[in-house]
Amino acid sequence: MGRADILDFIFKGLARLERGERQLPVYLFGPRGIGKSHLVTIGAARATATHPSLRVQTLPEDIAPPVSADELWARMVPELELPEWLAWAQRGSVVDGSPAVLFVEGLDRHLNTLGDVGRKRLRALLDLHPEIWLVATGARLTSHFLGKDEAFYGGFVTIPLNPLSEDEAARLLDHQAGDAAQAHARWVARREALVTLAGGNPRAVIALADAVGAAPGDEVARRLLHVLDLFTPHYQLRVRDLSAAEQRLVSLLTTAPRELGPTDLASRLGGSSSSWSTTAHRLADHGVLTIRQEGRRSWYRITEPLFRYWLEYRTTAPERTRVAWLSQLLERVLGPDEMVLAWTRGDDHAVRAAALDAVRRRPEAQRMAWDGRVSAVTEALAEGGAPDIRSRVTEAVQLGPDAVQAWSLLVTLAAQGQTAGALLGPALSRVGCPNLAGLARALEGRVDVRGLLRGFISSGRREFERAGVLRPTLASASGVALNLLLDRAIGRMDRRGGVWRIKPREAFALAGLPWLRVRFYRYGRLQGHPPLLAQQHLLVASMGADELDLPDLLWVAMVRRDRQLASRLLGLLEAAVSPRLPWCPWPGRLLALDVDVAARIAARWCAREAVLWVGAFSEASDESFDALVDSLAKAQPSPPPVGRTSSYELALSRLAVSAPQRVVGLREALGAEWGRVFLRVEVLVQQLSEGERGPLHPELARVRAALLSDEAM
Repeated sequence: MGRADILDFIFKGLARLERGERQLPVYLFGPRGIGKSHLVTIGAARATATHPSLRVQTLPEDIAPPVSADELWARMVPELELPEWLAWAQRGSVVDGSPAVLFVEGLDRHLNTLGDVGRKRLRALLDLHPEIWLVATGARLTSHFLGKDEAFYGGFVTIPLNPLSEDEAARLLDHQAGDAAQAHARWVARREALVTLAGGNPRAVIALADAVGAAPGDEVARRLLHVLDLFTPHYQLRVRDLSAAEQRLVSLLTTAPRELGPTDLASRLGGSSSSWSTTAHRLADHGVLTIRQEGRRSWYRITEPLFRYWLEYRTTAPERTRVAWLSQLLERVLGPDEMVLAWTRGDDHAVRAAALDAVRRRPEAQRMAWDGRVSAVTEALAEGGAPDIRSRVTEAVQLGPDAVQAWSLLVTLAAQGQTAGALLGPALSRVGCPNLAGLARALEGRVDVRGLLRGFISSGRREFERAGVLRPTLASASGVALNLLLDRAIGRMDRRGGVWRIKPREAFALAGLPWLRVRFYRYGRLQGHPPLLAQQHLLVASMGADELDLPDLLWVAMVRRDRQLASRLLGLLEAAVSPRLPWCPWPGRLLALDVDVAARIAARWCAREAVLWVGAFSEASDESFDALVDSLAKAQPSPPPVGRTSSYELALSRLAVSAPQRVVGLREALGAEWGRVFLRVEVLVQQLSEGERGPLHPELARVRAALLSDEAM
């Protein structure tokens, strides 16, 4: 594939040699894995099959270096009549004169061993035997072929083996991988990645095609690990072939984040830019580097990314080298779902570690893996196995979660009475949430809760925003988790301690922290202690209309009969994009003018819980109440489940007692599904009406008092 012109040249040379024409020796050179041995194999097979009159001898690269030209000659010349164990001088002295083709691999290495005298002797032997055609290979075009004073100057036809083009590599990859691989859903993306990784090296293309194929993600990872083990000695030999200066240049290009030019090389490695340019061009001739011309400037990079990855990690521990190298491969070859599969199902430690590294670097894969681990944690919580929960959380933390992910998992755990603070605490600390990290450890040791509170006050909203505490998706859960963890942490302290007091400036800062201000507006360190916040702190605090704790804060304001704060909060909620009200209203504790505001909010709320507020709207204007009825008619909220209707019945009963004419329109708006609720309301109202004729039973008297008072329903 991609070597047709070179093979054609060799085949024509074999035909001319058989006709008795003298052929100049040929030297094919290129980096290891470029396909030299493959060409030799094809050439020898063609000579044997189609030119029976030719003697064919192949000398592989992995033989002991010869000590003299005569020894090398004796190894090359095919004298089959003499036994192998005779002296080299005896075997090499007999040549029958018939045409022969000698395929010799690694000739550059042998020439280095022979020395100047040995090379001259070998040249003389070749000149004495024109019937022998030498086809040799080597990794580099050395000075033995280029120096004017060298024995082989002008004595060889030198042919460089360049990397395959992208099209050639893609065709080879398709052919090697087979039809099943090409039918894979991700084959086009895989092929593009593999072609880039191979850098035109045929050996790398074939190895990667065999490894990837149509296998699932975890199997691909295991096969790629095997490729790495196979290529390590191959790349070690490639580095050994480089001179000291060439190794320095290649090492610099390995760590550089971009292409480098001659001036860059000189400034970092010393010497002149011209000398480094010469070295770089020599490496480019050998296929190690690729040169990009930009006007009169040259830019260099390592041709084969696989080789660059290996160079980048070869200075680390051997196991870490394999992990890091494989991680780079997986990131390029696998899709996000396949990377997650390799991490979760890999049966080899190196595969799992490499897949985890790759997942961390790919945001989409990280999110996918995180969602999977959170689901696993949720399942473990449902099953109630503490060790299993801990192992799932450990896996999740290995992903390097961001602040939002770590906090959301902590919220999930806190809701079930678990924190795994020893695991999630460091994760939250790492992403800049030290105070939330302290709360994460609340169940696993005593913490300085007052210090945490002062930490929250000093850091303001930054930590909350970083961790997503204020995000709508975590709205109520965040508030519950914060207060739950805070109460647990306080519970581990000495309950005999005194009340907490904070400075005025700290109180005003605390009033700007969602969720915490709700708790500390209700009470202090413990229930029964005076609250840390007062009305004046919250009236001047900066609050946005869409802050998620405003309904909870409104509920506390109504509990404390703080009508001024409740009025401010209702005004903010009315301006919100998605307003809502507390689920448990205290209608009698609103200012009269706020009733219409609450009704307008309920009309936009459109949730079933808005019905809980209808008892407060007996005094609302007709316009506000009609807007609520129209909204409920459009939304058609489903009725509450059987057994959970009492709060709704009480709310509707209050409306029926205070403004019976409005119940009719509301019943029509909610529809027939609410029929059973209204039936119970009718019965209750009818029973309560008997109080006008005489004393009610004590329990009904208490219900009537609650409906007509300003207490919660």
